Order: sequence, then C-alpha cells, then structure tokens
Amino acid sequence: MPQHEFLCRSTSSRCRPQNYLKLLMSTEIERKFLTLNEDWKTLATPVPYRQGYMNSDRGHQVLIHTNTDPGRTSGFLEIRSPNLPFPIEHLIPIQDAKTLHDQLCFDLRTTTNSGCTRRTGALSTKAGHTLRSRIAGDRGIFTIKTKTVGISRSEFEFEIPIVAAQQLLNTLCEQPQIDKTRRKIAYEGFIWEVDEFAGENLGLVIAEIELSHEAQSFTKPHWVGPEVTGDRRYYNSALAQTPFTRWPNV
Repeated sequence: MPQHEFLCRSTSSRCRPQNYLKLLMSTEIERKFLTLNEDWKTLATPVPYRQGYMNSDRGHQVLIHTNTDPGRTSGFLEIRSPNLPFPIEHLIPIQDAKTLHDQLCFDLRTTTNSGCTRRTGALSTKAGHTLRSRIAGDRGIFTIKTKTVGISRSEFEFEIPIVAAQQLLNTLCEQPQIDKTRRKIAYEGFIWEVDEFAGENLGLVIAEIELSHEAQSFTKPHWVGPEVTGDRRYYNSALAQTPFTRWPNV
C-alpha cells in the first residue's frame, strides 16, 4: 500500500489524509486527588470520554516505520492484529517516527529492498508501554505512554480519525473500557481535570493537576480532597482491569 495513504478498515475504503497525523510529545507530571463535594460540577462543561487499552498478549502489534528511498522519506504507524483483516496504517512525520525509534521502540530492524531502506521498531505492553485509544468529544486520539517513574512519564499522542479510534476500541481494546466525563477547571493559574466515571467505575471522581516539574507548588480548590497519586488503583489503565465497583468494601 502506498505510504501516503491510510486505511479506514471499518468502512473498507481507502482514504487519503489531508495532513499528517499530529504528534504531541510531553513529559506527563501529574498528581491525582479525590474530591470532597460536588461544587466542581457547575464550573465547566463536561466532555464525554471513552477509552480502552490494548494488550500485546492478545497478538496486537504497534510498529513505527521509517522509509527512505531516493528523493523521499516518510514515516508511518502500523497496527497489526489477528482481529483485523488488514493492518491499520497512518502516515506520520519522519522526524516523529525517528523520535519514537530513538526514545521508545525496541527490536529495531533495518531492511533494504530495491533502493528503499525501511527501519522498523516495535511498541508493546510487554515492554511496559501503555497503548490507548480514546474518543474525547469529537476527537480520536492514540496514545503511547512509558512506565511511571516517581510521578513522571513520557507521553506520545497522535490525533487520529475518530473512525479509527472507534475501530480500535471496538475490536482491539480490552474490556471493560473507561467511560467518563471530563471537566477542565481553571484555578489559581492551573487547569484541574475532573473525571466523573460511569459504567463499571460509577461513583468514582478523580481530580488531576498537571505540573511542569515534580516539586512545583500549587493551591488546591476547596473541593479537592485526599491525594491518591501513589495508588496505582486510580490509574485509568488499572481501572480498566479492576474497575472501582469491583473493589472490596466499595
């Protein structure tokens, strides 16, 4: 398949993107808290979120490729699975693909054929990567995260067509999935993200604040309660495996 195209397999049609997928790279430094009351509910408009997580033990593969041939270079993200009739491929900027190779991928391999050199690296939950598909309002997002060290981890986000995000959620991501609404609330120079969970995590509300460094100080709103940053049960990927309503004594 030509590298300048990607496949929307859910409609069995070939779609030509108008732009490269947008990659957002960051170091995620966040702290998590429970809430004390519902005063936050009137402070922002809720946006619906649905997200799920891939498990490489199911045979799903996420690959990052760079192709180099005379006069052209390109990069693309490829998702393979026994659950898909064909791989899903998305064009990404070559520099972003090289960054992922250098910072995150393992099992790097280089092949040459007919003057074209391809370099391929793999991403896997077996290597500690978190692989997430998300629909946030009307946006599709595919996210790759590294292991958490302290309260920090690297995060790579691609904006993808919403139809592709839906396909990943419906065919590759584990069950149960995360359903929630998110409110973004400005307070004292920071943005608090308040997630009100539904489905199998009904009854749980988490307020998160993202910092520029781990020692950065901030003021908590009056509706923010005890901190749960170090408790892995409150991470979304953990809630997808052991939902809040299944916890003992909940």
